[in-house]
Amino acid sequence: PPPPPPREKKRRPPTATELAALQRAPRRTRAVCVLGHVDHGKSSLVDWLLAENGVLPPRLAGKARFLDDTEDEQARGITMRASAVTIRCARPVGPPCRWDAPDANEGDYAVTLVDSPGHVDFGHDACAATRLSDGALIVVDVVEGVRVQTRNALRAACAERLRPVLVLNKLDRLATETIDAPDEAFSRLRRVVEAADAALFEAAKLHGVGGAWFKAARFEAGKGTVVFASASDGWGFSCADLGRPLRALFGADAKPRAVAAVLFGDVVVEGGKVRKLRDACASEAAFPSLVLAPLWKLLRAGDDETISDAWDSPVFAGSEAPLAPDSRAAK
Repeated sequence: PPPPPPREKKRRPPTATELAALQRAPRRTRAVCVLGHVDHGKSSLVDWLLAENGVLPPRLAGKARFLDDTEDEQARGITMRASAVTIRCARPVGPPCRWDAPDANEGDYAVTLVDSPGHVDFGHDACAATRLSDGALIVVDVVEGVRVQTRNALRAACAERLRPVLVLNKLDRLATETIDAPDEAFSRLRRVVEAADAALFEAAKLHGVGGAWFKAARFEAGKGTVVFASASDGWGFSCADLGRPLRALFGADAKPRAVAAVLFGDVVVEGGKVRKLRDACASEAAFPSLVLAPLWKLLRAGDDETISDAWDSPVFAGSEAPLAPDSRAAK
């Protein structure tokens, strides 16, 4: 049998003194609210973000519902009021964003996560959370798609001029429950992104937001504003994360940003060259063939040979892969 994976070093949560030091610098402090329809996985997503920060044991992430801290919330299994927690977040590798350029080399940030209720009866708490936040994560179950409270969450974000990030959650359900083929799942994901974009446009129009804001805020996988995730299993990635591990397939001179820009489109990679496809969401397109197909093998694996074959894919192989075999998500 293969040797057991190396034991991962236990992560230490930040102390109150460390968080206070970060919060004294306003440019290194952010508040992000988590919005979406009820039962779309918002609390599970927050659990895993806390586990990554050492606040919660990984074995309890997705089950503890850490921020559902009242008896009624735990008994009913839904979030009834907004709750917040501050974690330490390392600045991502790569060129700094415009808002953090002056202190790009100062390291970590203090990020306050606000877990908001998704039930319509507690929508006022979600609206209050957007007013307190600098950004928003819109969580959508890929099987159920954009629902009523998803649209309300986008309206609340638009009212405060927040540029949201779309989290397509429960991606594993497409492989194990609906049994979609990779190209069928790709088509479904595209429809969900288009529906979320349409809802964002309606919300922007309702609040009188200009077209320039919508153009900058719309959901585009190539720009990293769409995340593919499974909060229950604790993994997620964006096209920006896949740019580096897949760039070798797109040619020797391919840049990660250019790979990310076309990966979710109707293109195919042949001999290091990118070719536009005539048919939309074809099975040979880059995203279903290079990303979803190996991921589907892993999610549906029934023997060690299939698992080993899936790990050899560029999506998982190498230290730059977002779901490398030695990562916490892979375990």
